Amino acid sequence: EVPGGGDQSVHRGAALYVEGAERVQISRCSFESLDGSAVLFSRFCRDSSVTDSDFSLLGSAAVIVLGEAELIDGTAGNYPNRTLISGNLIRDSGVFSKNYLGGAIFQALGARSIIRGNIIYNTPRSCLTFNDNFGGGDLVESNIMFNCNRESSDTGNVYTYNRLPFLTSERDGSPSLTAADRIERYGLFIQNYGSCWALDHDDGSSWYQDYSNVQVYAGAKQSAFATGGHSKSKSFFSL
Repeated sequence: EVPGGGDQSVHRGAALYVEGAERVQISRCSFESLDGSAVLFSRFCRDSSVTDSDFSLLGSAAVIVLGEAELIDGTAGNYPNRTLISGNLIRDSGVFSKNYLGGAIFQALGARSIIRGNIIYNTPRSCLTFNDNFGGGDLVESNIMFNCNRESSDTGNVYTYNRLPFLTSERDGSPSLTAADRIERYGLFIQNYGSCWALDHDDGSSWYQDYSNVQVYAGAKQSAFATGGHSKSKSFFSL
């Protein structure tokens, strides 16, 4: 299926599939040499987590957060909310999927995820992708990402899109096309191989607060796109 307004189609399946659930905790697990993706949080899913786990030699993604909307209307709440992805080691994956799912954390039509303290490296494409600005309110902090984009170029360690508006209540509790701000902070990003940027806010990406990241070899991209990405702030340390 094709979720949101990003580039990717996604197979809604994984070795461990979580849907219609609350407070599911996946911790201290090892996912190795799988043909496809490892963990999928699908549709209605609240306050669930994958922590302190190891992902290696996967065919596709390590962790997918994947909701569902009625065209651009997400007010039914059929999407993952407050997902915690923390303390994981994700490496040497994307054996078959060379797109933005390959070996990475991938989110489409989700909101308020916390992606914290993960180490991600050796991926064919970006290490973390937000396929859209659905909902927002996500926190990306204290992650280390390097050796991303080993089989590609023209993107960053973190890649984001915003090609379609989505109606949710995440901003202030009432239905709105304005997403809650995403925060990306305290990360270490090394832009080697084909990574052109640490944070690649492409195609109208909006409502981002980026600060106190350490970015080696390159900084952040703030694309204007056709009608303009907006509502972004950035500060970082470049080496």
